[in-house]
Amino acid sequence: MQHFDTRERLLVIPRSRRRCAARAAALAAALALAPAVLLPSTARAALGDADTSIAADAATLRATLSPPVAHGPYVSQEMRSALGATVREYVSNSGTVFAVAWSGPFKPDMDVLLGRFADRYARSPRTPDSTRSQLRIEQPDLVVHASGGMRFYAGVAYLPQQLPEGINVGDLR
Repeated sequence: MQHFDTRERLLVIPRSRRRCAARAAALAAALALAPAVLLPSTARAALGDADTSIAADAATLRATLSPPVAHGPYVSQEMRSALGATVREYVSNSGTVFAVAWSGPFKPDMDVLLGRFADRYARSPRTPDSTRSQLRIEQPDLVVHASGGMRFYAGVAYLPQQLPEGINVGDLR
């Protein structure tokens, strides 16, 4: 009759399981850190702020910054991260960020995108047609429309009183 030491037996893990466990741990760590790395709370051109820090945002977000695109009374600039997150900032001709749009595999840090309006966003009542996957906030000084589900989030936030003349809100995507 053979006797096995249970402590020895528990320490022997097949090599394939060790590799699988290591990959799973690395993936979990990457997914947990992705929002913090892609949307940190430093250097931002948040809603209502001047556009002077957009280039710093792209560097901080480790994102590729596209050239500004003029649309008459405003300019849009897009940042794309390696993980598929996109942030678009809309700047009036006076140099103020009047709208921010986002899309990607995770919900962005709203404190970063909304800046000084983040607290207002958190305290504002949702419209009656808001659901678990659809968010609508419509206040005189802040409008946020967002949706999200399994690995895809998108939305837009804008300041109604700072919209340039003649702009179609539907174009802010």
